[in-house]
Amino acid sequence: MARMDLKHVGITVLDLEKMIGFYESLGMQLKNRLLLDEKYCSDRYSLYRLPEGTYANICFIEADNGVRLELFQFNAPEPFIPEQWNRAGQTHICFATDDLEGIYQKVMEQGCEIVVPICRGLTQDYFFFRDPEGRLVEVGHPFEF
Repeated sequence: MARMDLKHVGITVLDLEKMIGFYESLGMQLKNRLLLDEKYCSDRYSLYRLPEGTYANICFIEADNGVRLELFQFNAPEPFIPEQWNRAGQTHICFATDDLEGIYQKVMEQGCEIVVPICRGLTQDYFFFRDPEGRLVEVGHPFEF
């Protein structure tokens, strides 16, 4: 059977520089920046198919294990819609760490809303918070069971 690894997760943000700084403060590294020009974003054969004149600045931020976040900031963003757990679609992203308390403190120092404080789950100790733009993020430290 073919091997398949997670490479990246794409997230549209409202303020690219703010979100780069936030994820760097948690230990991720900025890898590169790109521009998706108007033609690329609005061409009818493009994945995006956005209104003419739309463009995006994007970047890749990498975790220690090589998985990346692909952050997009469009020149004409739509408002953020919070997750609804019983609606099909993405609900949150999760990071694993060997320093749960340290990351918890960094998140609190950034002024993020703690949704679930550190607690013990079925497979890991974890907490949930909202990033500076309101997306739900989980951070966990797996344990042996």
